Amino acid sequence: MASDGPIPPLDRIAATLGYAVDGSLRQKLPELCHALSARIAEQKRARVAAIEPSLELALQETPTPSLKQIAKRLGLSAACVLKAHAPALYDQLKARRQTDAETCRAELRTKLLAVLEESPPPSLKSVYARFGVTESIVNTSFPELRREIGSRHLQYQRQQAQGRRDEVRAEIHEIVRTLHAQGICPSVPRVTSRLKSDSLREWRVIGKAVDDARAELTTDRGADAPVAHDVLRPAPC
Repeated sequence: MASDGPIPPLDRIAATLGYAVDGSLRQKLPELCHALSARIAEQKRARVAAIEPSLELALQETPTPSLKQIAKRLGLSAACVLKAHAPALYDQLKARRQTDAETCRAELRTKLLAVLEESPPPSLKSVYARFGVTESIVNTSFPELRREIGSRHLQYQRQQAQGRRDEVRAEIHEIVRTLHAQGICPSVPRVTSRLKSDSLREWRVIGKAVDDARAELTTDRGADAPVAHDVLRPAPC
């Protein structure tokens, strides 16, 4: 009774005191329970009286709050209580929320279409973070756009990876020719040690590129070349 905050129902108060039902509490403390019941009823009337003003204010908010949020603000158990006491305002707010959702959906679609024009193509994860949406929202509303954005980024990644492989192959070919011209065996370890610090370090690519470059040297020299073919093998190096 001394609390300024919301008073819980009597059955909940009884449960906290170890009573199975509030009837026992009413028998032991009838006057106090009556006073508590009066306070609880007063609180309920106050919450009901605040429903219409709260819904009217919510209609002026941007973004429009959900019915569940409004019910929570008023201390109501569920949004259906709003409809029971202010059906017209409830329907207006519900319609406003639907309109807002459609507007947001149209705006998101426009943004996603613009992403398809970006270069380089961004990842889906970065798109979600930029627009403040989840994967499920995009996948549910715009599955085709999601697939296209993801496909463009994947293709871009593959192109970038292929470009790096091509660059390191060209670099390796040049290193092999330089070492060979200096009379040094172009072994894989020697070639690797001379790669740029930011060059690709994909060992299969490096090994294949070294073999190809050395094979080209053999072809260029011809079958009757004076230098022994063993010089071009990795093992003796």
